[in-house]
Amino acid sequence: MQTLSPFFFYYSRKQLESQRSPIASDLRLGRGLVTSSTASGIGGGGGRREDVAECLRALEEEWSELCDHAEVWQNRVDNALANMRIFEKDLQTLEKR
Repeated sequence: MQTLSPFFFYYSRKQLESQRSPIASDLRLGRGLVTSSTASGIGGGGGRREDVAECLRALEEEWSELCDHAEVWQNRVDNALANMRIFEKDLQTLEKR
């Protein structure tokens, strides 16, 4: 069984964090465009704007959930790594006996 290195989890977390700001910015921009087009009456049918606004809400929720899950996962990985280091240290101590 292949185990994943701590570097893998660190790298994955860094990837998510590097995308957090641009994605949040894009979501705000999309929300602003939908809001301004609704306020100015641009874009014709309201149904399409509502669909886009609903999609944006869903994307915002999914992004928020992904960030929350990633944080929980990272905490679990950090705790497991700390426990593995303690276990390894204890094994080394036992080997010396």
